[in-house]
Amino acid sequence: MTIDFTEQQYKTLSRALFLASIMVGEVDELDPEADVDAEEYQQLLSMVGSRAQDFNSSGDFTPGEKGKGYVPTHALENECSSIIESYDEIVFWDELIHRLSSRDMNLEYGTEALQAMEVEEIIEAESPFIDKYAEEFEKSGIDRLKIK
Repeated sequence: MTIDFTEQQYKTLSRALFLASIMVGEVDELDPEADVDAEEYQQLLSMVGSRAQDFNSSGDFTPGEKGKGYVPTHALENECSSIIESYDEIVFWDELIHRLSSRDMNLEYGTEALQAMEVEEIIEAESPFIDKYAEEFEKSGIDRLKIK
């Protein structure tokens, strides 16, 4: 099977695979229960990297150690690092806000009451908690967050 890509599509694909390989690699390394194979992602990235010259992207990949496969260059890693940093920042705040809101919902309503609610009711009830934490963290970051 052959898939034809433009140079821009190739660049997008190689960056998407690099970002996916980073994410899967972290999960594979840090979560022993996760059913992921980071090596499959690395192999696919290497395969795509082997065609970099065909798409005027030779600066994105370099032969791996002992000529084994292709690996991203520091230039590609640096380019993608800003995406990773932005993603991590967004996920951190979103998770923090939603986990604290969920905790407060359980404290205020109780598990049984929440299980009896319709999805729309839960969303409406949780909204003030989300708004409270979003406003607080936007204003003060984690400066006022304390563990009792």
